[in-house]
Amino acid sequence: YRIPYYMQIGNRMCISFFKQYEWMSILFWSCALMINMSATAYSIFTRGNAFVGEIISMLVLALIMCCLQFSLGNWIGRRFGEKIVGAQGIGQKNTALGIWMAYTYFSNPLTTIYAAAYSVFQNLYNSMQMYFYDKKKIKNTFKK
Repeated sequence: YRIPYYMQIGNRMCISFFKQYEWMSILFWSCALMINMSATAYSIFTRGNAFVGEIISMLVLALIMCCLQFSLGNWIGRRFGEKIVGAQGIGQKNTALGIWMAYTYFSNPLTTIYAAAYSVFQNLYNSMQMYFYDKKKIKNTFKK
């Protein structure tokens, strides 16, 4: 009968720990992004034998797919009153896993380019979304 009590105490301790160090999440995220981008750059410059046209076509395809998926998520989310949730649910991908798997298991290391480019584009999209949200929030604060 004491297990729920100890679980509640443990839950409170975990929540207070993560609230105290929530600033570290951006640090871990930026380190992971830097490692992924450096692995991709390493594969391009050391073992890549692709033409510039192939690399550019992978970048353009990643940009198009990122825009399509976030737009589709916005459209579906708007229908249910959750535009941002819909966009994140469909557009946000675990690109770190994709980069690692492509780099480890495929013979051509240039397969990491698409996942890395998608990662860059989704992070740009999320940064723009946060910027416009903050700008709107500040504008509404001064209106009151």
